[in-house]
Amino acid sequence: MAPPSGVPDKTTLDSAFPTIQLMKLRVAPTFLSPQSEGRRFIDQTDARIRVSSRRYCPANREYASAISRPRQKLFRFKGYEYYAGHYGYCVFEEVNDGHALVTNFRNPVSRIFSLYNFWRKNVPESYLEQMLEVDAAPVREARTKSFSEFIRSENPNLRLYMDNAHYRQILDTWYVDRAPTWSDFTKVLKRIIGMKWFFVTEFSGLSQVALRRAFPEAGFSNIPVTNESRDKQSQDSPSGKDVIYLIRRNSVDFAIYIFAVALLIWRIRPGSR
Repeated sequence: MAPPSGVPDKTTLDSAFPTIQLMKLRVAPTFLSPQSEGRRFIDQTDARIRVSSRRYCPANREYASAISRPRQKLFRFKGYEYYAGHYGYCVFEEVNDGHALVTNFRNPVSRIFSLYNFWRKNVPESYLEQMLEVDAAPVREARTKSFSEFIRSENPNLRLYMDNAHYRQILDTWYVDRAPTWSDFTKVLKRIIGMKWFFVTEFSGLSQVALRRAFPEAGFSNIPVTNESRDKQSQDSPSGKDVIYLIRRNSVDFAIYIFAVALLIWRIRPGSR
């Protein structure tokens, strides 16, 4: 069955840092926030999305600068049906016009280890001069430090990427450091519950079952999961000490990850719709 107009036909999941994508669809409106490395969550979309430039928000440098201060600049980017970029719930609030919230969860240790390897091997030197400092600083850290040194660096720009980034993204924005509170934590859990669908990287098969149940009219097929980091075979695993350190620094991200896994399993239980 062909997808309805504006519904993605083929998608690719790529997991390392929470990336936001928004879609305003006639049949299944979705606000997608996957964790992505190089390519975005929807790598190949229905051609009808690509045809109209007014439907797809351009991911240029001006847009990248605007999403770091959305409430000041995003008014220029309203009116699109599809958005993609590294930003959080505050952007959704600014451009929301029938879009819905979705995200992609990943074990925080795996996410950070993947980010480290991606920054070391996949970002050309020429790109650093074009990047915002908040994005360029972590790349420099990854290239000059071992993984153990990297995760313990107190570089403030790196810490924005590292410490409970997904929680802060769903709450408001990962660009701002914000100490967790119980009130904010429950707000994030409610937003996760309110998502019609989300993807959990470590439970790809179950996530795709949930996707087809959430949007049966869209005719989604399986979503391939890719890793854009080079030299994947040479990547060692984090040490036990590094894992414990990351769990302690990302306890809130772990909490929402575990919550999402439990909710995913609940949603696809026998007899559920």
